[in-house]
Amino acid sequence: MTNINAATSSSRASTMIVTLGQNSRIAAEMIVIRDILLSAHGRNCPITALTIGTPMKRILTIALLAPACLCVSPVTATEHVVMQKGTLFSPESITVAPGDTVRWVRTGGNHTVTSGDDCAADGVYFDAPLNSANRAAVWTVPVSAANSTVGYFCIPHCDFFMVGSITVTGAANPADLNNDGAVNAADLAALLNNWGGSGVGDIDNSGTVNGADLAALLSAWTG
Repeated sequence: MTNINAATSSSRASTMIVTLGQNSRIAAEMIVIRDILLSAHGRNCPITALTIGTPMKRILTIALLAPACLCVSPVTATEHVVMQKGTLFSPESITVAPGDTVRWVRTGGNHTVTSGDDCAADGVYFDAPLNSANRAAVWTVPVSAANSTVGYFCIPHCDFFMVGSITVTGAANPADLNNDGAVNAADLAALLNNWGGSGVGDIDNSGTVNGADLAALLSAWTG
């Protein structure tokens, strides 16, 4: 098990403690994290303390003078907008990547956006109304949908060919959080910045960014 705790002692200083559990990669992982935080992705980040704990505790403590040193440009996903126009979705077909969002916007009438083919709901991805009370529907593309085509339709108007399709590209490496082709300091910083949250850094798609995701990122490290 891997635990990370961050505590801020003042507005200018913070301490990040990374506790790594028992495994064969412990020494290598500690060195990797130490070197990453020391380099701080090319930023001028003074290190006021660096302590590698005893073999029993296996605690790596980095005290940073400026917490913002770990901040990078946020990993952003693309939002794809599909308009409902009469009994059509426009555009009818789009291509997305895992982590992107699709937003359907209503212009009038009562409709649904329901995943499935041949006017039959699949019960897997989404089934949302588009009406006066729900003027938009949003779907965040999960990693599980990679390398597939997700068909969808409007339940009341499927017989009028009110259908659409979403082509989901592959996630070559889920640990490459910023999709730059490498798993490196930028990805680690993005993961740590969202620690305990959901979304960016949730490599195993568990709903929470935690030690399992950190271990997966380190295992996929390319530098």
